Amino acid sequence: MKETPAEPRIEKPKPPSAVPMWLGNPARNFFGTGPLPKSLAIVWDFKTGWTRGRLHDDPWGGSGWPGQPAIVGDRVYFGSADSYVYCLNRNDGSVIWKFKTTDSAKSSPCVVGDRLIIGNLDHTVYCLNTNRLFFIDYR
Repeated sequence: MKETPAEPRIEKPKPPSAVPMWLGNPARNFFGTGPLPKSLAIVWDFKTGWTRGRLHDDPWGGSGWPGQPAIVGDRVYFGSADSYVYCLNRNDGSVIWKFKTTDSAKSSPCVVGDRLIIGNLDHTVYCLNTNRLFFIDYR
């Protein structure tokens, strides 16, 4: 009797445990798996300050999609039209730190190691330490 080799088993990919940048990684191939609950509930919400910056003098100026957050561990990082970059506690929405930029910070942040990179509307790119110990200003 001739033995037939077993077909190779294809493992189902596991979703990443963090979303350090928009769509998960430089390849932009983030995905999720698993069942969805029948209903969703808001766990917490967070209100940022009012808009400020050169594009916000006009009604609806600077409005639009503000960018997506980066989520790493128990932290949520995002920029806001109020010119701040925020780091919130993922579990309860409390502010861990916030950093004031020079204009509306509406881009999607990217976290690489202990660095958070984000741009704002005056074309400045900021490199922040995720513990907010220092920043590097790239203009």
